[in-house]
Amino acid sequence: MTVSRADLIRLVTPDSGNRLVHRFMRDVEPLCRIAEDGVLRLSESSRLNEASVAKAIASASREEVSGIIAVSAKTDKLGDGIHHEDAYESFLALSLRCRRRDDFVAAHGEEALTSLYDRLWSCLCQDLVAATRRSHGDFLDSVHYTLAHDVAYGASLAVAYGAAYVSQGDEEKYAEMRGLIRLLPWVLPIGAPLGSGGTWLVLVE
Repeated sequence: MTVSRADLIRLVTPDSGNRLVHRFMRDVEPLCRIAEDGVLRLSESSRLNEASVAKAIASASREEVSGIIAVSAKTDKLGDGIHHEDAYESFLALSLRCRRRDDFVAAHGEEALTSLYDRLWSCLCQDLVAATRRSHGDFLDSVHYTLAHDVAYGASLAVAYGAAYVSQGDEEKYAEMRGLIRLLPWVLPIGAPLGSGGTWLVLVE
């Protein structure tokens, strides 16, 4: 699959044009290559900058992140107590929906988000999700379906909100998402288990 960068530019460029478009395209280029290659190679846990990851998740999800625990997609399996979606206060996808959707729809309307995501899905996100599942299917098969769904789709949802803010020329809101978007080729947020005090699990190689 070849991602059309021209289609992406047209998708996020408002009628008036804005300088955020070029920044967005630079930020999502690694994700475009993952979609094209069909392989998501995450970072090794030893190379994880926990402070940067915590800051990016907190900014995107609008919730406090007190710490990060790396989970290896190759060797680690979540224990029975935390592999099910009922054991989590939040997932990346749910926290984005809960904390961003109402604000965005109130400011720009439902159509501005749904129509953008439908087009983004066909030109990038469906292949990004497929690459995630293909590369880390063993881990996703080891957790409850809803949790696996959120991990697999979380990157696409983050990109969709980033694209939506760019399309509206909202530099401040895009800045909240940018750190996470730039980390997504190497780290996948899983969520914060109940009672963890805001400690997030993140999937790495």
